[in-house]
Amino acid sequence: MQQLYTSDLTASQWQGIEKFILSKRKSIWPLQRIVDAIFYVTKNGIVWRDLPKGFPAWQTVYWYFRKWAKDDTWLLLANELTMLHRLKVDKKPLPTVAIIDAQSVKNSSTATEQIGFDGGKLIKGRKRFLIVDTMAGPPVRAFVVDPCAPGPCSGWQSRGVALGASQASQPVAVRSGTNLC
Repeated sequence: MQQLYTSDLTASQWQGIEKFILSKRKSIWPLQRIVDAIFYVTKNGIVWRDLPKGFPAWQTVYWYFRKWAKDDTWLLLANELTMLHRLKVDKKPLPTVAIIDAQSVKNSSTATEQIGFDGGKLIKGRKRFLIVDTMAGPPVRAFVVDPCAPGPCSGWQSRGVALGASQASQPVAVRSGTNLC
């Protein structure tokens, strides 16, 4: 019998997301156990190599995580779960209003490649933007402004990052060169 963790999905939770978790690759491990391992890593903040016994090998789990990150499976899953939650609380499936906030963050001494200057706050560092649904849930999108990239707005360009169940950091929703200045 496998050990249960607080990050493991119940049968009904798995049934709800199973249609999004597809793979043509044959595996000795059920996909639910692989997803449980991914959620264990993201919930507990451990490195892949520290997966406990009872989960598939970390290389297998990481391979599936990267595959689903590259083909936007995590984004589709996060969007679907957000829409289902909105319907559950009697809201429209897609938000009609969002709140945008910006934050200037000082760079550490080791992160010196991509820095800029916020003249309003007199901070040397990076600027990030959050778009939040008005339901007070987790941020829907986050944007990190890249001051070093060439662009029409004094060199500032953005890179979109999806924030969902996996907290994966892959570019989404914003085309390269979209300016947030």
